[in-house]
Amino acid sequence: MTREIQLIHTKLPNIHSIFGFGSFFHSNIYNDIDILFVLWQFKSIENSILLSKEIREICKKFENRIEIPIDVLILTYDEFLERPLKHMDKLILLSMNDIS
Repeated sequence: MTREIQLIHTKLPNIHSIFGFGSFFHSNIYNDIDILFVLWQFKSIENSILLSKEIREICKKFENRIEIPIDVLILTYDEFLERPLKHMDKLILLSMNDIS
């Protein structure tokens, strides 16, 4: 799973980091896999929309292979810094790129 996520990150370098969260990563009982993608800031909203679409398409292909629904959440880096999720301290880092 982590290797697959890291491949996504390799294909799409404008992603700052990728985290897992939710029941798949914290218990034995789950209905889906929750993945958070944190994007670098873009100069245009169009670039952000295109990257979001690409992320969702790649995740859909992965979802079809593993036969488990993947729930994708996408935030910009600035949004992520605002700590909008209830359990930010329980995010599992799957991949990270420190270079902007």
